[in-house]
Amino acid sequence: MARTLVYGAFPPELRDMWGVRWSRARESEYRAALRSLRAATGVLPERHRMIPYAYEALRRAAA
Repeated sequence: MARTLVYGAFPPELRDMWGVRWSRARESEYRAALRSLRAATGVLPERHRMIPYAYEALRRAAA
């Protein structure tokens, strides 16, 4: 799953250069994962939407 998310974010030309095989099924998996992530992000509290270091930095900057 992680590779699908990483490679799916790159343009097809770059995947081709790297020799990454990409199929319709993999594209469907990538798009479904993105939909799931977008849906989950909407219901998660802000502090869980980012890595702890980033959240703390933003919290300190806002104070």
